[in-house]
Amino acid sequence: MLQISDMSTSRIRSLPTHEHARQDAAGQSGVISRQQLLLRGFSDETSRAQLKAQRWSRLLPGVYLTNNGNPTIQAWWWAAHLYAGHASAIAGDSALQLWGVRTASLPVTVEIPHEQQIAVSPTVAPDLVVWRRRTQRPARSLTGLPPAVKLADTVIDLSEQLASRRAIGDLVTSACRSAHASPARIRTALSLRPTVINRAHLEGVLLEIEGGADSVLEIDGVQLVLRPHGLPEGEGQVRSSNRGAAIFHDRLIQEYALVLEFDGALGHDGYSDRIRDHRRDNAVAAAGGQTLRFDWSAVHDTPCETAAIIARVLRQRGWAGIALECGPRCRVNRS
Repeated sequence: MLQISDMSTSRIRSLPTHEHARQDAAGQSGVISRQQLLLRGFSDETSRAQLKAQRWSRLLPGVYLTNNGNPTIQAWWWAAHLYAGHASAIAGDSALQLWGVRTASLPVTVEIPHEQQIAVSPTVAPDLVVWRRRTQRPARSLTGLPPAVKLADTVIDLSEQLASRRAIGDLVTSACRSAHASPARIRTALSLRPTVINRAHLEGVLLEIEGGADSVLEIDGVQLVLRPHGLPEGEGQVRSSNRGAAIFHDRLIQEYALVLEFDGALGHDGYSDRIRDHRRDNAVAAAGGQTLRFDWSAVHDTPCETAAIIARVLRQRGWAGIALECGPRCRVNRS
């Protein structure tokens, strides 16, 4: 936030007004508010003159960009925070963007205390979405950015808006790849909130990630294919090496030297990714193991047939178990 320093009147007059404002707004992505300008000794006439001269542009009522370029998304975050007041914090999808989980875009979502009133309408603030909360989420500031709801709390907030376990799994796994969230942090935040929509789905996803799954498809592979059919689940995200390079396997059933890879689009859609996968599979084979790869359709459209394939390979590798039917229409023992 802008720090107001003591500066003599002669110093203020020694530089053009817009240069002073730009210096003061430098730590706020070039954005400054009317209140900050007034505290700094500038008048409303001064602001109007800068706008008329097109040195500044107006982002929101009483919030200005102190240059004539296109505002960055960081500038919009600052504008939203300064317009909504010191008790506000970037929230929702915008918080996910600020924490680096999703690609940044407008509109900006900001959270304010329930009792606070600010003008929000398509004409006044078309790129602003305001959440009012009776109990505000804990916020934190990164260097050069406005306060944002912590990522763990943001995940819980947004999970309540999602309709499927798949969408919740995508949200949680994406957040846990960031340095700003982990299953433990999300669990801690969840424990402080007695009422959470989709709590069961959220806790289920956290359990799978804590067991080693780091992708939605891997989580679904355990929950839809392995577990319902009584197959060994192995360990998730097991590290090994190939010629000194670290590699990770989605699931490793160590006793039978069987590796299961669940290949969603993320991380497997480029030429270099395919080369990496082939080398990883070859390294497993060279060590006497076997790799099976399954895509989204194999996990979601034909989970019973996929379980039957895994069971057959497991038996070939010494497993003495029998696959279980997950329901009356299960084809695991008929595939």
